[in-house]
Amino acid sequence: MRKKPKASVVIPVLNRRTLIARSLQSVASQSWRPLEIIVADNGSTDGTYEEALSLADFLSGEEIRISVIRHSE
Repeated sequence: MRKKPKASVVIPVLNRRTLIARSLQSVASQSWRPLEIIVADNGSTDGTYEEALSLADFLSGEEIRISVIRHSE
């Protein structure tokens, strides 16, 4: 039996704390598994990075892996 390839989704973000939850939940609700989501925060100053980290802990599981990367600019 062939193994299904992993899908990776990259979400670049800058100062979108109010939208990051909806974005992550939308991607995580897709049926493709296994799924890797990478949030690339580009120096947000409104708490986007912290919100993304919190959501990553909540939404990650056996079939969904969420990584949050913070860039200084």
